[in-house]
Amino acid sequence: MKVILKLQTNTIQSEIPIEGHKSIVLGRGSLSNHIIDDALMSGAHCKIVLSPTKLEIIDLESKNGTYLNGLRIEQSEIFLGDEIRVGQTKITIFSEKMDTASVHTLTFPGATRDRQSHGLQLDFTGARMLNQGQVKSGQPEAKPTTSSNKELEVRKKIKSNIKLSKHEVRIRNKNRASMASMLDVFFTIFSIAIPLILTNLIIIISPALIQKHRLAVMMASVASCFCLFYFLNFKLFKFTCGEKLTGIEKLYHAQDN
Repeated sequence: MKVILKLQTNTIQSEIPIEGHKSIVLGRGSLSNHIIDDALMSGAHCKIVLSPTKLEIIDLESKNGTYLNGLRIEQSEIFLGDEIRVGQTKITIFSEKMDTASVHTLTFPGATRDRQSHGLQLDFTGARMLNQGQVKSGQPEAKPTTSSNKELEVRKKIKSNIKLSKHEVRIRNKNRASMASMLDVFFTIFSIAIPLILTNLIIIISPALIQKHRLAVMMASVASCFCLFYFLNFKLFKFTCGEKLTGIEKLYHAQDN
């Protein structure tokens, strides 16, 4: 089988012929078989493997990820009509220059609606990107093209058993997470302020009641209220008040529906 891939980076187009049982590495570094001038690609970004019966793409732990039809993947088969995104480069199969037998082999064997669940190993967490360290100064970083909501929809569609962790949901929803953190700080301050206010009111109304132990009573009431708030908010419940109010909890539980 012979396959021709069409690459487009900005306005530059190129073709890569692959024949026989062969694999090629794409990237912008010298270790790649095909070097692509794309600042958003890793040195060795992904590998394309051709066998007599199928064509596969494998992400090589790239910082900015490998996307197949808009989904971040670790590994997947490639068929006619698929669109691969690596950095700013789009890769498609150039069927017009291929023989009939190769085109037939790379035509998806089934209904188009079933394509989504065929041979996909999805990478929704972006954990690799987070664990690769800081992006070098001056080097742009691509943002994930899929939102959490879209990822959850795809998971339901392909009946995936993989579930985003609470931390991963927060990463995918940075704006909500920031708002949740601000609310949690506010509630924490509130939990300290309320017992102070109440204690001072008691002192004003009936100073003789705690006249000898004002400071001790104030400190004990603040500590008790704060400990109770901390236990309920961060230990007993899976989500904090801020995460509940901003909808992160609902997004997490939506994966089960």
